[in-house]
Amino acid sequence: MNRQFRRAQDKQDKKQEKEKTRKREERRAKVRQLRKSRSSESVKRQSGLAEGDEQRPVRRGRVPGRFAGVLAAVTVFFITLQSVAPAEQQEAGLATSLIAAGFYLMLGYFATLWFMRRETTPAPLYTIAGGTLLAGSVTVAQLVQGRPLDLLALALVIPALILGALLGRLVFRATPR
Repeated sequence: MNRQFRRAQDKQDKKQEKEKTRKREERRAKVRQLRKSRSSESVKRQSGLAEGDEQRPVRRGRVPGRFAGVLAAVTVFFITLQSVAPAEQQEAGLATSLIAAGFYLMLGYFATLWFMRRETTPAPLYTIAGGTLLAGSVTVAQLVQGRPLDLLALALVIPALILGALLGRLVFRATPR
């Protein structure tokens, strides 16, 4: 009886071992297939084509302007802050005008990077138009408050926006992807 019990137990152990081996091989085959499909997707991504879309290239590598939207918003905040709480009249001069123009230069740069990252077609045009509207609203606010206008800063706004937009586009296009 004991011998029959051992034979039955050995038979059952062999059957369980075969089942474990079969399941293990199934898992390995599934993992191999998954890795193979992932590597083929990687090759498609590296070739610049998305799955199911043979004409639209996929972004590769790092696209510049990761935080450009936030930095553009912060620059707009500082431009409005500068118009609300201006420097004292005796301190106002060439340096204050250049600082104001520098903020518009930064706005042009960051906004263009943000628009280009979002694949907006005429990014520099939108940036220059938005910056001009901001400068116009700041100028109207200064006139309403009865404060004198900083004509030098006002004259430097458009060139600074254009220069910032061109620099942003140059950086975006020069970055290898």
